[in-house]
Amino acid sequence: MVAGWSPDSQYILFWPVPLFSSSLLADGTSLMAIPASGGQPVKLVESMLAHDGFLAWSPDGKLLAVTVGEGRETWSHKRIAVVEPTSGTLTYLTDDKTAAFSPAWSPDEQRIAYVAAPDISFVGGGEEAKAGTAQRRIWVINRDGSAQRQLTHDAAYRDERPLWSADGSHILFARLDQKGRASLWLMRSDGSELNQVVDELSPAPGSWSGYYGYISWDGYFAWWPGALQRP
Repeated sequence: MVAGWSPDSQYILFWPVPLFSSSLLADGTSLMAIPASGGQPVKLVESMLAHDGFLAWSPDGKLLAVTVGEGRETWSHKRIAVVEPTSGTLTYLTDDKTAAFSPAWSPDEQRIAYVAAPDISFVGGGEEAKAGTAQRRIWVINRDGSAQRQLTHDAAYRDERPLWSADGSHILFARLDQKGRASLWLMRSDGSELNQVVDELSPAPGSWSGYYGYISWDGYFAWWPGALQRP
C-alpha cells in the first residue's frame, strides 16, 4: 500500500500487507521507503497502523513524524517518534504511559502537535475504551522531545486531528462531545484564545469509537491554512 512520496520526490513510502491479510494489517505493519529510481527498500518503522494522519513530513522534507506501535486499538501502545529517512534513525518523543498519535509539524519545523491520552492497555472496547478516549487532548512538543505541553483541557470534549496555520500562530482541531457531536475549534498555538469555528459537522462520525478509536477526520473536513509569507 502506497503511503506517499517524500517531499523531494526521491523516495516512495509504502506499507507491506502481511500475508495479504486485512486482519493482520489492522494490527500494524512496517513502514518502508524505496528509492524512486529503484533499489532496495529500507525499513523506517517496525510497526505502525496504516492510517491517514499517522505520519507527517517536516516542511523541509528531512524528517518524518510517525505514530509507532502495533495493535489496532488506538488507545494503547501508540507513541510519537521522529525518523530520519536517509539513516533510518528513529527517536521516540512520547513515553509508553500515553497513547499518542496524529503528529503535525509546525511550519517552522521546531514543534509537533499531536493527540494524547493515558494508555489504557489492550481493552477490547466498551465503556472502558470510551472513557479512555474521552481523555484525549491536544499536546505540543519540540522536535527534540523537550518542552512537552498540554494545550487543551476541557473534560466535556475529546480532541483530535490538530492542523497548523501556515504562519504557525494557530492550530485547528476536531472535537467530539459526550453525545458524539463533532465540531471544529481554533486556538492560538500556545492554547489561548480558544474559539469554536464550526458548530457541528454534518455528516459526522457514526460513533465515538470509529475503528478502535480511530476516526478518519480528513474525510469530514479539509482546511486551507493560509499562505505562508516569506521575506
